[in-house]
Amino acid sequence: MDSTQASLWGVEANYPGSDNAYLTEVAGELLAEALDAGRTALARLMASAPAKAAQA
Repeated sequence: MDSTQASLWGVEANYPGSDNAYLTEVAGELLAEALDAGRTALARLMASAPAKAAQA
């Protein structure tokens, strides 16, 4: 992706007896940004793909 992509590195999780609510909250906050980055990457890949010849 790119150097400014959304990241969950450094979010502590999986402690015994924890429901990981903070991880879920942070992931939810980053979801829109991650989806936008994915759509941008997909558009860039589609634009650079060679065109397929029309099938008869």
